[in-house]
Amino acid sequence: MIKIILLIIILYCFYYHINYTNDIKIRKNVPYKKRRPILIEMYNMIIDAAESTNTKPFLIYGTLLGYYRNKDLICYDYDLDFGIDSVEYKDITDYLVKNIDKYHEYKINVKNLLNYKSVEIIHKSTRISADISGFTLKDDMYSRDVLQLYSKYYLNEDCVYMDKEWITPLKNVRFLNRDCYIPNIPENLLKCYYGNNFLIPDHDCNEDCTICIKK
Repeated sequence: MIKIILLIIILYCFYYHINYTNDIKIRKNVPYKKRRPILIEMYNMIIDAAESTNTKPFLIYGTLLGYYRNKDLICYDYDLDFGIDSVEYKDITDYLVKNIDKYHEYKINVKNLLNYKSVEIIHKSTRISADISGFTLKDDMYSRDVLQLYSKYYLNEDCVYMDKEWITPLKNVRFLNRDCYIPNIPENLLKCYYGNNFLIPDHDCNEDCTICIKK
């Protein structure tokens, strides 16, 4: 039985990796002027869902980095990333699933496998996405609801477990003309994600972000 479960996990990770890699190629080919309004529309969808369900999704990864650097999206980013306490995960997921038909250009992908809890809004034609991942609190430590071995050894993330005070209490901020939440100590998370030089962009872009080259 254990071997079967491990095989399922391995096959799922392989399937996810293939699809994710393909999606990244498609998203990167979307010009910034077309990409930005899609990202903003998805951001508003999530904030609307949060306000309707009284939940508090918070910025993580590149979305948090963009807020921290210049209070805006990073122009070469092609997705949005949010975290949410696992206690609130089902409420916002159920709301998005119920209301996604109002947005004909988008679809929902709910990924609940073992400890992996994530809901993804996907723009159908460009594959640009917004992801909300569950975060579970245990013994004063938060962990993102993902397959931890996949996160640590494939994604090379050191932030498998995070001190409670890194995340809570959440801070209310203004971002993209809406109120939203960020982690309590965003610098600690960003150092974990991107290293001590997280404030230094890893791309060189021209003024209108039509050309971005990774350093």
